[in-house]
Amino acid sequence: MIPITSAPLPRFYRFVTPLISRLHRHLAYEAPETPDYGFAARAETIDLTIDEFPSAIMQYPIVFGGGEALRPMVLTGQPGRQQNQFVGEDGAWREGAYIPAYVRRYPFLLARLDPEIDEMSLCFDGHCPWLRDRDEGNLFGEDDNPSETTRQILEFCQSYEAAVRRTRGLMEELLELDLLVDLVRIDGAGRSVPVPGFQMIDEERLRQLRAEPLRKLMSTGAQAAIFAHLFSLRHLGQRPAFVPPESTAPVA
Repeated sequence: MIPITSAPLPRFYRFVTPLISRLHRHLAYEAPETPDYGFAARAETIDLTIDEFPSAIMQYPIVFGGGEALRPMVLTGQPGRQQNQFVGEDGAWREGAYIPAYVRRYPFLLARLDPEIDEMSLCFDGHCPWLRDRDEGNLFGEDDNPSETTRQILEFCQSYEAAVRRTRGLMEELLELDLLVDLVRIDGAGRSVPVPGFQMIDEERLRQLRAEPLRKLMSTGAQAAIFAHLFSLRHLGQRPAFVPPESTAPVA
């Protein structure tokens, strides 16, 4: 295997190596019959892309975290507890709850093998037990061409990376417009309690935006993501008072 060690490994991945036909022609991927998400059982946050906001708002609060690499994520447990409340002891994700794409792509991902080159290669976690040498179901055929399974995996990872790029565009807009403030939740007594390390969109700052920034948000699709984020905060006890986008009256 050729491990990637030039940068910190993404969360959940322990030994990332590029998938190469001449080295892995006998490698097969066989996920368990019952999906096992035990590798995410201690993750109280999961990265989320802008494309996933509509699917995630029904179960999770969508917040922004990650320090300098600020990005959207869902809270799957109480911050600092290292417990994902959506993963059971058997590794099953809570029935009916949306499973973020970041989790579903494991043990595969796209990564740059050379930081000087933009091209990304399909890689995998070499420690994943679902990847083993077998006589059938291999990731490559006898001609070393990718199997149908491999093509589907690659397509999913490519779609995910495209969504990540769109998400970075959203973050650039939020930061440029200075819409983010420290996250708070509402406790049982109705008091605002800070949630350190996370941020949220401030509704008052959003209402004060002038016409041109609002038009830009609408044209890029960011406005829909903003309202989905605000709606999701009800899971933290928030009761958003924003005006729905179709009724928003921009300030001239």
